[in-house]
Formats: sequence, structure tokens, C-alpha cells
Amino acid sequence: MKNPLLTIAIPTYNRPLFLDKALEGIAEQITPEMEIVISDDGSKDNTEEIVKGWQTKLPNQIIYYKKPVNERFDKNLITAIEKASGEYCWFMSDDDMLVPGAIKRVIDELKSDNKDKFILLNYSRFDNDAQKVTIERMMEFNDRSFTLEEFLSTKSPNSFFDFFGKNIIYMSVFIFPRKYWLKYVDECKKYSGINFIHCFVFLHILKKENLPIRYISKPYVLYRSGNIRAWGNNIWKDFNNKFLGEALAIGVSRKIIKKMQYAYRFDQFRIKAKAAIRKIWK
Repeated sequence: MKNPLLTIAIPTYNRPLFLDKALEGIAEQITPEMEIVISDDGSKDNTEEIVKGWQTKLPNQIIYYKKPVNERFDKNLITAIEKASGEYCWFMSDDDMLVPGAIKRVIDELKSDNKDKFILLNYSRFDNDAQKVTIERMMEFNDRSFTLEEFLSTKSPNSFFDFFGKNIIYMSVFIFPRKYWLKYVDECKKYSGINFIHCFVFLHILKKENLPIRYISKPYVLYRSGNIRAWGNNIWKDFNNKFLGEALAIGVSRKIIKKMQYAYRFDQFRIKAKAAIRKIWK
């Protein structure tokens, strides 16, 4: 497809059953102005067979690229966007799902005006089998539009951390202009290997371009809990000295950074305290 409005970019590796379910939900909603790009990081199972089955159903809208060797998560994200053609891109984890109406809501938002924008969706958390909702709304905010600068100047650092910091690692809720990803990704390749390079690229886009963030409070994405690979937590381990360090380097004030560091440490303490209490209670 030439110059689609939207690309759903799915990096995948050895998760054929989850990927099949994700594609089923997307296929039910797909529109003519979009494409699906799947970047397979060298899967050694039947992922390719699953994708080819979907390509027969959507022959002009699914692009599949399989790497000859596994290059790990960050490089696979980069490849997914390199293979995309959409004006906007929407990362989708291979184990996530969309609720009915999600794509229409995003397309309507993208067409609402001719201005560049950054869309942030709310999401629900399910158990690993996607049978039971464990958290209905991961972000308790109403629909709103703001820029990063406006948000930092009007909200407390704790609110910023809760609203954006804890959710930035979750790639399936962000829709962004591909041209800005291509503009800033090279600056962020130094972070390739800690995983979730998109956190750093998004930070550059939001700080340097000051794009409006359109937050949609209805949870349109379903996130499977209990299915995070070990490397998925590396971004938290390095959050203070890398992500916030990059924020400081590109112009976020030191005062805000220090308060965000405090918010992060408090959140980690709260999580550990709850875990300790549960252990004692048992």
C-alpha cells in the first residue's frame, strides 16, 4: 500500500498464538487507509505460517519481514518502523489485543485536523489468558489535550510520573508521526540494548517538537499481565540514570527531574512494601 494514513507495527518473536489473536482483533476493524507491518525477530516456530495465513485474507495490507537472526527487541522496533509506510505509526505488542472500535477512534482522531499530533490511549489489564479483567482503567484521567511542556508546568511531578512515566514503556498505547521517529531515532540508538528504545524516541519527539498529546480515556487496548519477559523490566532498573538523564540532557528542568526521581523511588518503595506485607500475611 502506498502512503497509508496509519501503520500498525508489530515486532514479534516466538509468540504465534498471541500474535494470531492480536491479528484477529485488528483484522476485524481494519480500514482501507492502513497497513500492518510485522517484523519477526528470527522466530523459530510457526510464526511465519500464522502470518502467511493472515496475508491470504488481507493480501494488500500485511507486510511481513523475517530477520535471518535474532537482533533483540530494540532493533526489531527500529526495523518495524523502517518497513512501515504510514504517515502515523502505532506500535502493537504481539501479545496485546484491541477492543472493538479502537481503530475507528484512532482514525477519526487522526483525521480531525491537519495538525501533527501524538495520541495516547488508555488500556485495561487482563490475566494472561485474557479471560478476566484485573484493572479496568490503567490511567484514571478524563479525555484531554496537552503538550509535554504544558503538563510539566501545570501538574506535579508525581502526577507526571503516574500519567506518563509509568506508562511510557507500554508501547501499544502510543500513535505517533513516523517522520519524527525517523528524525530522532538515530540520537537514541545509544540506548539500544536496554530495551524499549521507543521511550527515548518519544521523549525527544514530545520535548523537541512540542506536539499536542491527545489522550483518550476509554481503554481501547487490552494488556496481558503475567506475560512480561525478563528483559521487559530493564527499563525500570535503568530509569533514573538513563531515561531521566536523557530528559535532563534535552532540556527538562533539573528541579522537575529530581522530583520525578523521588516519585519513582517512592513508587518502587510502595511496590516492595506491598509485596513484603503479602509475604508476611501468607
